[in-house]
Parts: sequence; structure tokens; C-alpha cells
Amino acid sequence: MKVIMELGPKKIELRDIEMPEIAADEVLMKVRANGLCQNDVRDYTGDTLWTYPRIGGHEFSGEVVKIGTNVNPKRFQTGDHVVKYILPNCGECYYCKNGRENLCTEIYTSPTFKNENGVSGFRGMSEYLAVKSTDLFKYPKTTDFIEMAFTEPLGCVINSVERAHLKLGQDVLIIGGGVMGLLHVLVAKLQGVRVLVSEPNEHRRHLAQKLGADVVFNPMAGDAVEFVKEETGGSGADVVFNTTANPKIAIDAINFTAAGARRSCLVQCTPMSQLLLI
Repeated sequence: MKVIMELGPKKIELRDIEMPEIAADEVLMKVRANGLCQNDVRDYTGDTLWTYPRIGGHEFSGEVVKIGTNVNPKRFQTGDHVVKYILPNCGECYYCKNGRENLCTEIYTSPTFKNENGVSGFRGMSEYLAVKSTDLFKYPKTTDFIEMAFTEPLGCVINSVERAHLKLGQDVLIIGGGVMGLLHVLVAKLQGVRVLVSEPNEHRRHLAQKLGADVVFNPMAGDAVEFVKEETGGSGADVVFNTTANPKIAIDAINFTAAGARRSCLVQCTPMSQLLLI
């Protein structure tokens, strides 16, 4: 099968490797769509501490093409449309046992991130991969594979919005109109709030409007802080979501926010990143 193999910073090749063999409790998944995340870009540039060679891709979807002998056929059958739970958590540490699998103490020492004797990576940039059936979630077959590939980033955004405890009628400012910012627009609007989006790129502003943003503006076109205060009756936003990794924006987020309000920062960073969190 073919994979996109990262051999080192800015070194990638399309390679042929052996098809994975599945264990009794696994299924063979054919990847049908894979999104590119900022994490994949950092893998490519070398702005991580993970090992090479590496097969990236963690925002992916696909279909079941083979089932292990111990997999319950009532749960999965060939042809099912599925996405994979991507975290390689241990299931035994304090965090795993308390529903905080994302904080598992074993994640960043697992072969997914550091494999000194083999290939690391989430492997979404493969034609096929072996997956434990307990790590799969099934979608209706009418769901588009590209839409399914947004499951992982959408899950991050749902968690972000839930933590902000939005209330009906609040003014919510989203800084940044990239993928994560636009997904925040979708999820925040479902909470019955008024959404403002700060984004310098005209195309992204149009996308934000199409997805339901009530107010979009170019922060470079004037005094963005004054604009937000005018739009919010002089007080500032009730909640500010910062979806950019620009340290200066962290300062701006304070000035956009009403007294006693909330700020949330959802960005991708690495040990080599410079990020100001306030």
C-alpha cells in the first residue's frame, strides 16, 4: 500500500509498504479522506520533538474492509463508515481513569509520537491501517467522508465552547477565521449567542458570514477594540475565543473582553512555540 512518509524536516516521499495485518480484535480501515492540520505542517517543518520516519494525518475517515475474528459483527461490518479515536492513551493512569484521557501520562512516550525503532505517526496518510474496534466510531453511510474527517477538530471546538459556558443572547467574539475559528462560529451559534468574527482575510470573512456570524470585521482596517466596544454597547464581548497562536493577539483579547467576562485560547503549540497565555 502507499503512504506519505516523512523522513525528516521538509523531507517527504510517497512510498510503498506492506499492508498491515490485523489482530483478532482489530479491523482493517481503508482511509477515504484526510485533513491537513497545523500539527501536520509542524511535523513537516520539524517544529516538534517527535521521531522520524513518520506517517502523519490524524483528521481522517474511512471504511471497514476487513474484520478480525473477535470483533462483534453486530457492531461493525465491512462497508461501515468510521472514524478513529486517535489518542494512544494507556487506560490505566490517574487521568485515564478519571475521564481525562487527553492528559494521559503515557501519550507522548508512545510509538505514535516517539518510535526510536520504527515509524511514528497517526497514519492517516496511509491507504490502510489496522485499528482496534474499540477505537472506532461509526457514521451513517449517507455521511460524506470529507465531512467525517472534521470529527476530530470539531470535537476540540465543542469542548472549547462547552468550557466557556455560553448563555443565550451573549456577545461572543471569535478571533481568527481559520478552520478552528469557523468551527467555533458553527458551534457557538447553536448556543443562541451573537457572534462577531475578527479576521483580516476577506475570503475567510465571507466564509464566517455564510456559516452564521452576525458581524465580521477586518481588525487591520481601524481600531478593532473600539469597533468591538461599539458593537457590544461599550462593554466588550462576554466571551472571547482566540484561535490564533500570535502572542500579540493574547493582549488584544484582554482589551476585547468585558469586565468579568471569559477568554478562551484554542491553538496548536509545540515545545518550540512562543505563546503568550493571559
